[in-house]
Formats: sequence, structure tokens, C-alpha cells
Amino acid sequence: MTEMDAIRQRVSQFWNIDPGARGVETFAVELRVWVDRDGTVRDVRVVNVQGEAGGFRDAFADGARRAVLRASPLPMPVDKSSQMLDGNLILAFNAREMLGARR
Repeated sequence: MTEMDAIRQRVSQFWNIDPGARGVETFAVELRVWVDRDGTVRDVRVVNVQGEAGGFRDAFADGARRAVLRASPLPMPVDKSSQMLDGNLILAFNAREMLGARR
């Protein structure tokens, strides 16, 4: 498991995706995350969201943002933590992959 996989796995523990949401299989989100060296999340912003437009897609993206905040502190690799400061941590999530991993 890579460092990014560990971070994604931690975030997914705090995120409830509605598998019945219309178009959920098309949803993907990219987040920019500002973290401290100890993994404490300072800010999260949605950079890009894909999928069928509408309230379900917006809820998916907002759910991802909130999950990152709740997952704080993130498991930060000691040797790369300085690279992930100042918004250099980009997290991408794909609903199809996430729902498939839970089955």
C-alpha cells in the first residue's frame, strides 16, 4: 500500500457514499488539501468534480471534503510531509472504485 493509498483508506472510513444516488457510478472528485506536518488538516477545497450534474454530484463532492476534515490527522509519511504542505496534497476519489471496494 502506498502512502496515498493509506490516506485514501483513512478518508474512506469517514465518508458515507449513497450507492443509490442517481449517476453515482459517474462521480469523481479531486481535492486540494492543506495539512500540517503532523497530518492535521487545515483546509480542503474541491478542485474538480465529474459526473452527471445535479444535487447528488454536489453532495458527493461535499461529502468527500467533509470526510477529509473528519479524518484529520491524516497518516503523513515523515519523509514527504514537507512536500504535502501548502496545498500540495491532491486527493482523487472515484465513486465506482470506492463502492466496489466496499462490496
